[in-house]
Amino acid sequence: MPEHESALFLDYENIHIGMENNFSAIPNVHILVEAIKQKFANCGLIIIGKAYGDWERFVGVPPELQREQIEPVYIGAKRKYGKDSGFRHGVAKNAADIQLALDAQELVYTMPNIDSFILISGDYDFVPLVFRLHKHSKRVCLSGIQADTSRDLRQLVGQDFISIDELLGLKSVGLPKTSVVDWYALVKYLEQREKGTMPFIGRKLLVRQLPPSITGGIDTEDARENAVGEATASGILDLYYVANPKLVGTQTAAIRLNRQHEFVNSIINNPAI
Repeated sequence: MPEHESALFLDYENIHIGMENNFSAIPNVHILVEAIKQKFANCGLIIIGKAYGDWERFVGVPPELQREQIEPVYIGAKRKYGKDSGFRHGVAKNAADIQLALDAQELVYTMPNIDSFILISGDYDFVPLVFRLHKHSKRVCLSGIQADTSRDLRQLVGQDFISIDELLGLKSVGLPKTSVVDWYALVKYLEQREKGTMPFIGRKLLVRQLPPSITGGIDTEDARENAVGEATASGILDLYYVANPKLVGTQTAAIRLNRQHEFVNSIINNPAI
């Protein structure tokens, strides 16, 4: 039996959004978890693993986490969808931070054999948690997106910090951070487009024509590309391929609403909306 044991707490939403904004990429759960285990092996064997996120948004992630023996903790009950507020990221984010902090502190008392806590997030809100863990003589190892990780957090853990950038060998593509997307408006826009006469909606065409009212008023290709990419990653949109009408023998990417998605279904099947 190893001399030290540790617990892993993954703020999945923080890492997913950070990677998407800074590197135009989303996490591969297996690669991420393996990299964490290797880097923080000296913290001890991970005997508890939890990841926090709104799994309605990050479709398909929970089974990947479970394959890595990480428990997916659903945070999304307080999230409200609306015409004006979209996904309201802050509501779910705060709920995830609070639940993660409570779970970590509970382990201090229920599993005192855990020597180290591996925190995967860069959020300043976890500074009080790190203080509390240090007070109980627990080691805290930290990893987060370099550009988004709180300086106070990094200073608290000292040499026990490594950026996700270095951990995964990521290089910034210099994408601007996009304002909150109006997901309600995006669904309504696609619903109307799908009622048209076009046989399919090309992905490139959609990116070019997406109204700035959907992308937080930012009328740039990057903003539109990020919005479509986020909607596809979250399962709101389906990406598929059709024969390219302009070039025989080739295919082109097309987009359609995923009408099985709970959020999409609640809009298109609700006559009051």
